[in-house]
Amino acid sequence: MSQDQRLQNEFKVAPQVELLSTAEDKRQVNVIMIAILLSIFLIGCCTGYFSTHVFGNDLDRMQVVYVSRSEIMDLEKARLEREQDPEGRMFFGKINKAIDLIRKEAFNYEDDYHRLIFVGDNYVEGKNTKSISKIVYVKVMSQLGGKTNARKQTMSNYE
Repeated sequence: MSQDQRLQNEFKVAPQVELLSTAEDKRQVNVIMIAILLSIFLIGCCTGYFSTHVFGNDLDRMQVVYVSRSEIMDLEKARLEREQDPEGRMFFGKINKAIDLIRKEAFNYEDDYHRLIFVGDNYVEGKNTKSISKIVYVKVMSQLGGKTNARKQTMSNYE
């Protein structure tokens, strides 16, 4: 073969090699891009999962406390029957003061981990929900000067 024929054959082979190498480069770029995107996705999922567990602990400690009107009234009726007050005065005749004290005492329990709600005659149910009506009632009675045999209770020993 002459040198001219060899050069022509090399020029014919060279574009084919370039085409093959660019196709392989594109595949490699696609594989690398997919690997990078998959890695970013997995890192995002892991970060989200762990951050919800780290910052989600506050929600696990959150508790809703409520003061029930019917529970307060039942406790007061029981006190009246037990003490046999001849006048039968509810809250020692200081109803408005008792209502103010109930609200004041109940709001003392509200903080970052306790949310307070007041309930009428409806039924309340929920996760991490409990009544503090009895605790509030005992404190109101002691402030009103009643003769109840109430011992001091806190949230921790009432749970």
